[in-house]
Amino acid sequence: MTTTLLLNRLNGPEQQWRLHAASGVVTPVEGPESEAVQGNFAFIDGHAFCVYVERGRLYFQADEQRWDLQSPACKLEYRHDISRKTTLFSVAGKVFEYPAWWRDDPRFERYLPELDEEHDYLGYIFALKANLRLQSRMIEVWGKAKPAA
Repeated sequence: MTTTLLLNRLNGPEQQWRLHAASGVVTPVEGPESEAVQGNFAFIDGHAFCVYVERGRLYFQADEQRWDLQSPACKLEYRHDISRKTTLFSVAGKVFEYPAWWRDDPRFERYLPELDEEHDYLGYIFALKANLRLQSRMIEVWGKAKPAA
């Protein structure tokens, strides 16, 4: 039986979704769920990106591939291509390139990278990887939920 997890969507309409972990498919939930949320996700450029807790570990998932976010083997890179107005995010060598969050903002200041985690879900994931305190807090809160079978 496939494990499914309840997630909150961070970009788009506020709604809970269910992640089918093996396939990476997320589907909207009709009506409120009684179980606790186990993570969050965002759609970016046609891909579903998720962060969630399962069995006491914090995972990052891109479509059907997942990585233990706390593992040293989970190497993340995040940078902007200013001339192309794109963002490049990579996890363990798998690269995603997508339109930068600031591409249409004339007030964008390229030397203020701290705004990335506020405006870009993958910027948030990149910052999360370095924040052990926040990782522990997510495991504490989301780890109370049990995945649905």
